[in-house]
Amino acid sequence: MADKKAAAKQFEVDRALGLMQEAFDLKNQLNEKVKDEEYDPEFHIARRYSECKTELAQIQSERGVESLVGGGLKFVARLQEGRKSLDQQILKGLLLGRGIPADEIAKMFDTATKSGSLYWVKEISEDKGK
Repeated sequence: MADKKAAAKQFEVDRALGLMQEAFDLKNQLNEKVKDEEYDPEFHIARRYSECKTELAQIQSERGVESLVGGGLKFVARLQEGRKSLDQQILKGLLLGRGIPADEIAKMFDTATKSGSLYWVKEISEDKGK
């Protein structure tokens, strides 16, 4: 029974290492500029790269670890706050509805600023610590 558990664990480790290497290779291919005459729309590297990262994030989450490291690579999935942006329609409505003193304008900018939702950042890179 211990051999089956060890084999299952090794299979999962090998699967994660294979996905990490594939994601890293795909990332490098994405960084290359492809000439229009060489472009093949049936070869969707970006989609497979995203799928690899999603699978790796699931493995990381199931393991409850901060990163996956192996084969000279490191994978990290982490939550990141959404970016902030200024809603110009809210600002315009506030400016039109008030007398526009300087201290009010500062308050209006605060009111009109909104934050995006948290989202996962999934990255693959060379493990510099090896």
